[in-house]
Amino acid sequence: MAKLAMGLAAAVFSLAAVQDEMIDNPEYQGWKSQKVGAWVKYKMTNDMGTMKMEGEVTSKLKELTAEKAVIDQLTIIEMMGKKHETPMTRPVPAKVKKGTDSEGAKVEILEEGDEELTIKEKKYKCHWVKMKTTNKGQVMNMKVWRNDQIVGGAARFEMTSEGDMKMTITMNVLDWKAGE
Repeated sequence: MAKLAMGLAAAVFSLAAVQDEMIDNPEYQGWKSQKVGAWVKYKMTNDMGTMKMEGEVTSKLKELTAEKAVIDQLTIIEMMGKKHETPMTRPVPAKVKKGTDSEGAKVEILEEGDEELTIKEKKYKCHWVKMKTTNKGQVMNMKVWRNDQIVGGAARFEMTSEGDMKMTITMNVLDWKAGE
């Protein structure tokens, strides 16, 4: 009986270790080979049914260590004829708990594949991942196309929210520059 109890305890502890397993953060991986000052700019469209907005999102590498990247992000949205700028700085950890993202949201991988995208009149082979994220009760379906030649690693994002507030956000890379 004692052996059975020890075996069950070992199984529970090993399961807990798997659940807390830390893995490489794909977002950090897109920045880890860059120098401070590297940036990437996206065209963003936000469709909330009756209201549609367009804008740009620029992310710039402010700091890079083995533990994290620090990204300065500026979002400029044009709404009702006025430009609204929202700056923010956010850390991107090098490692995340398996099954989560940089912000700690639960991530479930649904599908993966490869696709060629044309960006700046050049073809890029991208690996895409379709996933479902859950954070504070908000469910978001997301598809991210990645290519290591693009600063930050992401060529395109499509995000669709579920629930009461339906919204689709699409971001396509416009330009990027490595830090010097």
